[in-house]
Amino acid sequence: MSNLRDAADIIAKFAEAMKTQIEQVDCVLVESGDELAFYGWTPQDDCAFATLSLPVRLESEESLLHREWSAALMDMLPLKTIGGSR
Repeated sequence: MSNLRDAADIIAKFAEAMKTQIEQVDCVLVESGDELAFYGWTPQDDCAFATLSLPVRLESEESLLHREWSAALMDMLPLKTIGGSR
């Protein structure tokens, strides 16, 4: 993906196609260190997946702000695709 908006769109389209909502988004650094992987979880434990290319390589998982990236993606999801106690 080229930007966070694209990643959010993929996860939102998954939720709409599955006729469900995303309750949680987890963010992890891929092994190469140059992409983030986002996992959007539904109440049924189904998972949407999207990646985001980073402009710089991160050396370690500790340098990633997991909560901030996850929250940023959740904030971009359309309200109708968000479930839980957000």
